[in-house]
Amino acid sequence: MYIIITSVLTAALFLAIGIGTYMVLFSDIIDDPTKEDEVERGFTDQTFMRVPKSEDIIVGRYDTPPMSTAVVTSGYSYSLAWSFMMNDIWVDYGSMVSVEYTNTGSNQVFVEKFGIAAEWMTDPTRAEATVGFYVDPGDSVDLGTLYFWGPNRAGNYTYLIQVYIHAQQSIGNRWREYGWNSNDQMHWEALDLREEDDYDIVENTAYYYDIINEKINPFSPNVKDFALGATMDYSGEYSVFQLCALYDHLRETINYTLDPEGEGENVWYSPDQTIAQCGGDCEDHAMLLAASVMTLGGTARIYLTDNERNNPNPNHAFAAIYIGSNATREDVIESLKVYYNTDLKGAWFHDQWGNWLIADPLNSPILGGMPLGCEPVRTEEAGVVSWDFQQLESLVVIDVVGIGPFLDTTS
Repeated sequence: MYIIITSVLTAALFLAIGIGTYMVLFSDIIDDPTKEDEVERGFTDQTFMRVPKSEDIIVGRYDTPPMSTAVVTSGYSYSLAWSFMMNDIWVDYGSMVSVEYTNTGSNQVFVEKFGIAAEWMTDPTRAEATVGFYVDPGDSVDLGTLYFWGPNRAGNYTYLIQVYIHAQQSIGNRWREYGWNSNDQMHWEALDLREEDDYDIVENTAYYYDIINEKINPFSPNVKDFALGATMDYSGEYSVFQLCALYDHLRETINYTLDPEGEGENVWYSPDQTIAQCGGDCEDHAMLLAASVMTLGGTARIYLTDNERNNPNPNHAFAAIYIGSNATREDVIESLKVYYNTDLKGAWFHDQWGNWLIADPLNSPILGGMPLGCEPVRTEEAGVVSWDFQQLESLVVIDVVGIGPFLDTTS
């Protein structure tokens, strides 16, 4: 639950007006975080807010299983590594688990499925995803991220991480299907849900608005190369799959790094600087992601969490991507399920413009997961589970319009 206390949403997008007018509207840089707003800024209408195209099929991602013709048993061994979203499982919500498979044997292995089986799961008895990876001896493969449902009450439960495998014989190139294999039984505590919290929402405050938007240049060749390189497998019209590929690429290539010691307040790196150094902290990740979304043709925002008002050093920053009405939001969520090969519970904000999909690469392994500092909550509506921040004073919302190219920073 939140309370909107400031709304300043009347400046124009750079695509909507001429460059000369744009320079006049956004040339006022205010450095004092406590100074009151003097101009209205941000999005003005939905004319240039593009919704990404939804897609429902991916061709050629996984290999097909080998034919099982071997009669003689072949040897195999493996190890599994996995992690839960935010290291927790919640009642009535569940969690997500990411699994990595390592072939520690001497024969090639084919992984057909992976899943989790827990004592609260009865019908079905396992949450699973079908994949398709050949894994050579000594190699590892990321099987993906799997959403699974939670128990209906808090407590300590047992669970198994499982893989469905085929193994190749050492001689004769024949395969044998071994089916489901499990790790040792593990224990995990399922947490009860908290109630919704109250906090303020502050929109487009001058201090953050100017810092962020003067750093973002959606026309930067470096940002363009980053965005197009990430999405080369999904070229064409601006789409959900492009956003997923961009999100995954950023997670894989941009490291989390702390600001240099002795700098005092936060150092805000431009997307070009973040790309060059292959790293940055949370606001640098958020600005690069937002700039890349703009380069692809989309609309983005950046959210800043504060434990105190007018704080020049926010606790966390993350991006969100415009996905339109409730109807188009549901289409986007279905496309996310296809891309990530799992059922999932998406996370988004809703306001007067429509819906904004959460994009926090420092907290969620998939696009549309909860941002850092959040967890599932019970809502006032009976039986409905959502998500919310915990112990938050205010949430600052910044519309990203990318005024950097139009500012004269030399005077």
